[in-house]
Amino acid sequence: METKIDLFSLEEAARRVGISYYRLWYALMTKKLPEPERVGRSRLFTAQDIERIKEHFSRR
Repeated sequence: METKIDLFSLEEAARRVGISYYRLWYALMTKKLPEPERVGRSRLFTAQDIERIKEHFSRR
């Protein structure tokens, strides 16, 4: 049985959290958040990654 996993781009992940894509990009570049999986040059975020991002930015 196949399990479908939703994957989101950096822009879509930022939109779902309610922040600008640049804030998310900066948090990744400064190692404040762990890097998600990549396909080629694109970062792909799972729903679990998005929850982690929400937690990170809600502490601020």
